[in-house]
Amino acid sequence: MALQIKKKFIQDGAVDGEKLLLEADQTIRKSDGSGGEIDVIQTLNDADAAEASARQAADTQIKEYKPDQVIYVSKNGDDSNSGSEQLPFLTLSAAIASITDASPTKRYAVRVSSGTYVEASISLKPNVFIVGENAKETVRIDSTVSMDASFSGSEDHRSGFANVLILKAVNFDWSSVTSAAGKLYFSQTVFGSTVDMYGHDNATAQAQFADCQIFGKLTISGINVSVFHNNLCWGAVDLNQHPNGGMATVFNAVGGTIG
Repeated sequence: MALQIKKKFIQDGAVDGEKLLLEADQTIRKSDGSGGEIDVIQTLNDADAAEASARQAADTQIKEYKPDQVIYVSKNGDDSNSGSEQLPFLTLSAAIASITDASPTKRYAVRVSSGTYVEASISLKPNVFIVGENAKETVRIDSTVSMDASFSGSEDHRSGFANVLILKAVNFDWSSVTSAAGKLYFSQTVFGSTVDMYGHDNATAQAQFADCQIFGKLTISGINVSVFHNNLCWGAVDLNQHPNGGMATVFNAVGGTIG
């Protein structure tokens, strides 16, 4: 984006008040090679202002994250540890169980180092995100995945996975946990088995997939789902209205392939 500047040379004979457009890193020079002083004036249109405001809000939220809102899991860890970066947990179950005060104003990230984590099941808590430490190194979760009972209520619960491979069945049932709202986010997540999503009565639940692959059948009943970028579903996709005749399924797909 060009910056509008007003050049003001100190030297005698300089043209004062002339306006011109320069790229961000460009320098004003007089014909004799000498420099000058400038006042930079940047004007933003509404879209730029909105983007700047959103970026500032995101920066503020990141800065407010405290070290104890990031829990670490490693194959070299131990479940008797504190879950810090220096003393990580060994299992995802222990890491999730250690989080007891997550909320829409205090969300947690569980950062997982590469390796295969074999656990019977994982219950994802609201406002907790499971994130593979490095997108280039595989984090394999050999567990069934469901929603924790603490998802109940109508708060703006948000959770999800990023940079992981989930080998077994995934079942997110807002009805079983009586959650009247909630959002799930999946980024660069590979699902090795079936994915089932079931809404709660007439409440709106949402899920978003970005750059994901689903190798099993995807079943969606009574929730809103959006898929973005290069999503691949190798199995069938079933879209159902909620069985009680209430909320319909909305499936918004932008980019990708359905097998």
